[in-house]
Amino acid sequence: PPPFLLCHYDKPFVPASSVSWGLEFIVDPADVKGEWFYLDFDLDAAADGYTQQSGRIYEESGRLCALSRQCMAYFEQ
Repeated sequence: PPPFLLCHYDKPFVPASSVSWGLEFIVDPADVKGEWFYLDFDLDAAADGYTQQSGRIYEESGRLCALSRQCMAYFEQ
């Protein structure tokens, strides 16, 4: 998913870039069932143009499938 901090800007475009992004599968992706996922993300820290967010990705049945962590840099003009 896109970083949810972007929704707090009034501008249609804010230059931003991933510094790092990791996805750790808890289950084999071939074993994931269903057609949709539930994403539960938290903003862990935000300061000086950087954010750190972490998330959990669940399959349709509610089973945890993956963990995500992302660090973003924002370049305000």
